[in-house]
Amino acid sequence: MKSIKLYMSGKLVKLVILGLILTSNVLVKASNKRAILVGVGLQPKDTKWEDTYAGNDVKVMQESLKNKGFADVQSLKDEQATKEKTIAALEEAYKKCQEGDVFLFYFSGHGQLVRDMNADEPDLYDESLVLFGAPKYYDEAYDFENHLLDEELSEWLNKIRIKVGSNGEVMLLIDASFTLVEQPKGSNSRGGGKPMDKDSSLVKEITMTYDIGILDDMAYAAPSNNYAPINHITAGEMFKPIYDFSENGVFTLAVSRAFETISDSTTYNDFFESVAAICREINPNQSPKWEGFMENRVFEYFSKDENCSFSNILVDLNTELDETELKTMFSIKENQEKNINREANKTDWEKSFFKD
Repeated sequence: MKSIKLYMSGKLVKLVILGLILTSNVLVKASNKRAILVGVGLQPKDTKWEDTYAGNDVKVMQESLKNKGFADVQSLKDEQATKEKTIAALEEAYKKCQEGDVFLFYFSGHGQLVRDMNADEPDLYDESLVLFGAPKYYDEAYDFENHLLDEELSEWLNKIRIKVGSNGEVMLLIDASFTLVEQPKGSNSRGGGKPMDKDSSLVKEITMTYDIGILDDMAYAAPSNNYAPINHITAGEMFKPIYDFSENGVFTLAVSRAFETISDSTTYNDFFESVAAICREINPNQSPKWEGFMENRVFEYFSKDENCSFSNILVDLNTELDETELKTMFSIKENQEKNINREANKTDWEKSFFKD
């Protein structure tokens, strides 16, 4: 059984601790770290896409996440990374997820703009991830069955956010880009295709107002008081290509190296700044972008243990108070109360959204 040991002195602190111990009878739920890794580097020749090192990227991410305590990792590479199997993996993850879990979705490969499917995009195009078998050029008979659209991914991420709740977290890492012009062959770039549209003359200069990548606005516009914060980091600027380097994506290499430096106090902003700096070091032309709850600590809730309650706290009154540890205790207390009230405070939107 693990315990949190707090070192403190003073009568007031002692009374606070005793009050918390007496009033707390809820165990902090153990969290699981789950991830889905999707990489499409080798496409069928008839799709016309350039090969990338996305398959190698998945291997790098597997190792990085293993070192960070991710025990439940599902990887889909190349011919396994179809839209059907990717959706199935998201559904399986949703069913497994529990309150307080950490969930990470990672994609490596090409991205592509496609004509807006449901009139929700001011720029007239949806962002999409190019899964195995997706063609590069418009075909009247093709119905985007191998492109994963922004709203499709966003819906699944919102389902998972609701499932893991406010004590969980969701992270989205995308090593892909969405360009407006075709990239030269052999340029080691990703996102090298024009937008997929019947009338290519409709493609015009788009002013970037809010888009940074694949994640649809839905995940931020929906109510979020009782479910997980989400952080989205994408490999580069919208409408610009990103690159491979030394048999991996520049962004994936940067993420892997940044993961090595994460500590208990690392915020998502710290993590992003580290990723961006490493990207610039490898290729000055690539600048990652982010959106989300960047002040949160990376994987901050995962340190909780199911046997850790306030009745396990050991108090040593002979040494000085460690302020960080006291803050940790208050944070756990606050999260316990959130867990108790979560069901009672569900909104009508949550009760009706994505019923099982």
